[in-house]
Amino acid sequence: MHYFTIEQRETLQQLLESRARALRGVPGNTELREIDAALKRLHSADCGLCADCGAEIPYTYLQAHLLALRCAACEAKRV
Repeated sequence: MHYFTIEQRETLQQLLESRARALRGVPGNTELREIDAALKRLHSADCGLCADCGAEIPYTYLQAHLLALRCAACEAKRV
């Protein structure tokens, strides 16, 4: 389990919720589903862990890539 402080989780949650508010009312926007999934992950035991390799995803990376499921190295392999 990766550990984020309460403040870090709250910041990520606020950023996600802010992005969701900006997208509400935009027809056909599928990013809202991804945001909902990210909000659920934020409060799960595997929050901050790469879906592919299990490595910790740094908080600063998640701030910049709110919907990230993978660490930078695994994401680079997918491109």
